[in-house]
Amino acid sequence: MEINKDIKILFIDDQEDVAQKYYDHLKRRYPNVYKAFSGEEAYEIFKKVKPHIIFLDIDLPKISGLELLKIIRKTDNETSIVVLSSYSKATIISEAKKNNIYDYIIKPITRGELHKIIEDIANIK
Repeated sequence: MEINKDIKILFIDDQEDVAQKYYDHLKRRYPNVYKAFSGEEAYEIFKKVKPHIIFLDIDLPKISGLELLKIIRKTDNETSIVVLSSYSKATIISEAKKNNIYDYIIKPITRGELHKIIEDIANIK
């Protein structure tokens, strides 16, 4: 299946090596991939780029992933947001789901799973 190469993806994780690994992998297939290591940095990129898909970690410096999610949802309900987190607490998952996320996935995620999510979202849009 051919995916829209114009799709914009923002990958946010405070573990820079993790974010870089996924960024490098995604960049091979999609030219418009961005990465951020903090909620503050991610929000600045979000405002400039208006990504179609955001992969969002919960544990971020400056602005947490949950707070960033709420900030984004104040003005944007179109961007598909996939929470990727090691947090499996029901309260955190419930809070994220209240904010119109596409999915909540407990880390780690394989590259194949990542591409499947992108393909599924691209088919919806």
